[in-house]
Amino acid sequence: MPVQILLDQPPTVWTNLDQIKGKVVLRLDSQSSITSIVVKLEGESKTKLVTLGTLTAQPDLGERPRAYEEFHKVGRS
Repeated sequence: MPVQILLDQPPTVWTNLDQIKGKVVLRLDSQSSITSIVVKLEGESKTKLVTLGTLTAQPDLGERPRAYEEFHKVGRS
């Protein structure tokens, strides 16, 4: 039972509250009665945080910018 998800105008990056539209194409070899189809999307998010002191850091005085990264799995139950 091959299944294909076709997204309408998929962006390269999604953000929270983005609306995702498209079609789910299900190919059957024989006639079947289907009562429902559930589509679950999963993904990963990457966030980079920079402290305010980083904006005024002076590399010549030995101050280095600080950036913190977070990774999250989205849509898992």
